[in-house]
Order: sequence, then structure tokens, then C-alpha cells
Amino acid sequence: FQKWRIHYFELILFLFVSLSSFVQKYGHCDVNQVAAKLPELVTIQKELDDKTAELESRLTRMYELYQQKIESFQSSVSTMSADDQKSSAEEIQNLEARINEAQQNSQLELQQLEMELKKPLFDKVKKAIEDVSSENGYTLIFDTSSGAVLYAGGDDVIDLVQQKLGVQ
Repeated sequence: FQKWRIHYFELILFLFVSLSSFVQKYGHCDVNQVAAKLPELVTIQKELDDKTAELESRLTRMYELYQQKIESFQSSVSTMSADDQKSSAEEIQNLEARINEAQQNSQLELQQLEMELKKPLFDKVKKAIEDVSSENGYTLIFDTSSGAVLYAGGDDVIDLVQQKLGVQ
């Protein structure tokens, strides 16, 4: 009977050790919240603001030229020949199309610049999360900033990540 008890104890110990290796530790972190506290974000935002101002200035000049063309056309349309009217109208339509294209290109340019400037920042946050994960035994750390995490069970590791990055 005692022999079975020892085997039974060994079996329980083996199962416990085996199952404990399957225990997974989960955490969650709002990556955007961490990134917002990094000092590099101020420089990035200033560069984005400068580029936005530059693009807005360019669009404003185009729009002012457009307004001038319309006013000129309206004031002289009665004295213009049919060919001149058609030519002026086409010129205004072309300018309007260029303004619309410039607006779309400006938005795209700003989005690309933002992604380009923020990539190193988010890479730095990702590295800190990876370090926190390996140092503290986390199997998975979910990014709660995306809104895809419906239940934020596990540990909130935002403080650990911010500490790793030297921000609070």
C-alpha cells in the first residue's frame, strides 16, 4: 500500500510539474498611452505641424488664385467672346481639379510622414514591451489601444513598460 502511495505521489508531482509548464501569463498595455508620454513625440508633432502649415499655405495660395480667376471671369464674362469664355471656364475647372488633387495629395503626404516619423517611436515601445514580457514571464501582451481586446484580463503592464522607457 505504501508503495502505491509513493507512486501516486510521484504521478501527482509529475502532472503538477507538467501542467505548470502550460500555465500562460497574460498582460495588456495601451501602446498609444505609452507612446504619448515619450519626449520624442513633441518633436514629431512639431514636425507634423510644420508640414501641415506648409501644405495649408500652398493650398491657400491655390485657392486665392482660383477665387481671383472666378472674380475676373464673372466681371468680364459679358465682354468676352464665346471662345474666351470657354477657355476661361476650362482654366477655372482645371485649377479646381488641381486644388482637389493637391488636397488629397497633402492628406496622403501627411499620413505617410506621420507613419515614417512615428515608426521608430513605436518600435521603441515594442522593444520595451518585449523586454518586459521576457523579464516578467509573460506569454502574451495585448495592445488595448486598438480596441480589439474585449476583456483586459491578466496584468496591466503599462507601468512596467513606462518604467522600462524611463517615463511616467
